Amino acid sequence: MDEPIPALSMGSIEGGTSPSMARWRDTITNLTIQVATAGQHIESPLSVNVIYQVPGKIVGPDFEGVRTGHYSKKDSSLIVQAGLPVDAPDDADGHV
Repeated sequence: MDEPIPALSMGSIEGGTSPSMARWRDTITNLTIQVATAGQHIESPLSVNVIYQVPGKIVGPDFEGVRTGHYSKKDSSLIVQAGLPVDAPDDADGHV
């Protein structure tokens, strides 16, 4: 039996090291755990996956904010991209 796909999930793409990387990584990890815990028993016909793009020395997003990444009708899934700024604000939790 296949494992159910969560209604909402989080992930990140890191563009290499940066002074703000640890803050962004900790913030995204904490949010990912909170979302997974809160959504354990939620079923939805649509699965949404938010991918945070964290800028670093190698690469960074060419945008800040949120945009639609990809929708799959076959999988009933939507990927949303969230481009983060180079410098993490003091309230990084509130930013993500």
